Amino acid sequence: MQSDADLDVELRRRLLVPDEEESTTPLRRKRSSSMGTVERLVLSPWEKWAAHGRFPYKLSLHVVLVMLTFAQMQLFDAQNAAYMRASHRNWAFFFLPPSADIGVIMTQAKELLQDHVKTRKDMPDKGVRNVDAHENDDGDHETLHAKHESIGSSTEIPFTLKLRLLNGLQLLVCVSLSLLLMSTLWSLFFLEAHMPIRFWHRLLHGMALLLLWSCFVGYLEHNRHIYSIVLTLKWGTPRVLQFLLGVSPIFFGYALFGTIYFGNKIEEFGTMSASMITLFSLMNGDIIMDTFDAMELHHFAISGKVYLYTFISLFMYVVLNIFIAIVEEAFFATQSTRRRLNDLVTDPRAYGG
Repeated sequence: MQSDADLDVELRRRLLVPDEEESTTPLRRKRSSSMGTVERLVLSPWEKWAAHGRFPYKLSLHVVLVMLTFAQMQLFDAQNAAYMRASHRNWAFFFLPPSADIGVIMTQAKELLQDHVKTRKDMPDKGVRNVDAHENDDGDHETLHAKHESIGSSTEIPFTLKLRLLNGLQLLVCVSLSLLLMSTLWSLFFLEAHMPIRFWHRLLHGMALLLLWSCFVGYLEHNRHIYSIVLTLKWGTPRVLQFLLGVSPIFFGYALFGTIYFGNKIEEFGTMSASMITLFSLMNGDIIMDTFDAMELHHFAISGKVYLYTFISLFMYVVLNIFIAIVEEAFFATQSTRRRLNDLVTDPRAYGG
């Protein structure tokens, strides 16, 4: 049985190498500008350029824009941010009165960092058992039933179908370019230094670069190993959100109990937001020993331990593993779809072609 890598190579070979009948015709396949659906999904921009003469101008412009914005950040934004931090420190040092709270905060941060490193070293290695998916070797294929419906014009297309037909990558690219254009115009016409200084300006500029770099992954969809994270998120996000919606009341219940019961003595549970941050850190294996020590210090020896034991057992050993199982299922589903696409190109008759 061929591996996934061999199937991918065979699929590309069939798409890029012309058949013997096509090679005898005056119009070679490489000089044709039309592409099939499978070629659009499988071939990379460079392979499309070599096979059909379509220059990847979108990818080239995206790379140039990414390089220019990255150079701008390295040359100007980094120095500007360092200058603003230094100015803030100087203002606080010369104009604010001395306060013991600053030293207390620094000491607490130092102790927390030391305890965090010690906790990380003492924690044993934990992992999730590997799961593998196997296909049947009998070669049987399920019958595929399809329903065809003709639509006369674009106005007859349902709105839900129009949303599904939208290219999410191009939509994100348009949003990132719009934000970057707004940030650039702000810098050119409203600032003397031509650099983002205000809070909203820096937020606008940073969001534009975040989307611009994130959209770069969309051009790598021809490589199933690199693009697998996007496909996994696309398949697994709906189920993850559904499960998150079902488990969130329990999480909020623990946060409310911690705020009401421990908040008057323990700072980590002083507010609802602080309780949620503390529980989220506990769920991910962080500050466990620090929280237990705080419970002991403030005389919550029994109730605090019961609270922490039940929360950690439920969310770390059950909820997180269910999240991992959902993501793994989505990942293997994307791999199975890729194999079916290879089988479709290799033997279309097996799927009724």
